[in-house]
Amino acid sequence: MFRKKQRFFIAIDILLIVILLISLSKVLDIQVPNQTVLIEQEARKIANACLATEGDRENCYKEKFTQLTRDKDIFFTQKTLYAIQNIDPNLRHCHVISHEIAEAAVRKDPSKWRELMDQVDVDTCGAGFLHGILTGHVGDDPNFKIDAAFINETCYGGKLNFKERTCAHILGHLIILDTEGNIDPGLEICEKTHPNFSMDCYNGIFMEESFKLSLVEHGLAELPVRDEKRMGIQEKRCLKYDGKPGEACWIDMAEIFAEFYNYDAVKTYGSCNRAPHETQRLQCYLKAVIIMAVSPNYNSEDRLLSECAPYSQNEELYSRCTHYIISSLMHYSASFADRGVKLCTNINDKYRETCFKDLGDQLTMNTPQKSKRQELCRGTPEKYKSLCVN
Repeated sequence: MFRKKQRFFIAIDILLIVILLISLSKVLDIQVPNQTVLIEQEARKIANACLATEGDRENCYKEKFTQLTRDKDIFFTQKTLYAIQNIDPNLRHCHVISHEIAEAAVRKDPSKWRELMDQVDVDTCGAGFLHGILTGHVGDDPNFKIDAAFINETCYGGKLNFKERTCAHILGHLIILDTEGNIDPGLEICEKTHPNFSMDCYNGIFMEESFKLSLVEHGLAELPVRDEKRMGIQEKRCLKYDGKPGEACWIDMAEIFAEFYNYDAVKTYGSCNRAPHETQRLQCYLKAVIIMAVSPNYNSEDRLLSECAPYSQNEELYSRCTHYIISSLMHYSASFADRGVKLCTNINDKYRETCFKDLGDQLTMNTPQKSKRQELCRGTPEKYKSLCVN
């Protein structure tokens, strides 16, 4: 009984203190900023510092966001990143930055990696936050070896959705660290994973072998020269593989082609068509569509419409292609909604309604506030505005 009374009086004391502080703030006209204001202030401070730098702006952002994550937490930093995207549109391409933020969060408290993985925003920055968490947990431990059981246990939550498949892709990137850059032993691990994970796991391995970002970070390779010779070597590599591994390898070629041809849709489509099988050709180009849609020079309706032009005579593939564009835009940043509006407004009449409905559905997933969606859907023809705002 005494303890109950004691807890009661403690609660009363806390309440009185809160009331006193509120009263004092009114009397002294003290404005207590809420989190939104603090985030906007932090965003302006970081943007001003990095936009003014004469050096490497990307490294400036990395350093600022890493420190902010240490000082606050990943969720505050995440929202600050979104706020800066309104100041510096280049940060819509935030995969690398989000990766750094998440790694810093795991290193701050390694025991919380699973908790962070369950809570972090996967539907933005190309799943960079999830990538960073897994890299921070697995990649920093030289004694940790990834096997199929770990992939299944870590990634499978019963839904087999985007998050789970992305998890398998990321672990594919990290498997090749264990095999010191050798592809085939890693592919054997992927083969033993859940059937719905194997393709993404294979693709992660091929992508890491092509771009070597994690391998370089761990001192196992040097960054490749992204020239025509390297493109030819990677293409010959893919010709050695059939089935799912072969398809996954040609999906990896999409980024190599798109990057080499400066995101030219016609040249990238032609390069993907060098794959020996129709499924490989299709999957290669659809992955290229995803990459091109969020590239810096795809701000015009002409560039966006050029992506699906190769499928203009096939309604099913054309619709699938435009869905990939919208999905890519929304999985990077809701701020890319302006590109979605341009695409859907200028697309052929028979696809317009479906296009705006797709945009609205996907925009709703990462922007629950209707007022924000109304703002992002600016420029939508009145007839389709309700579909975009959803």
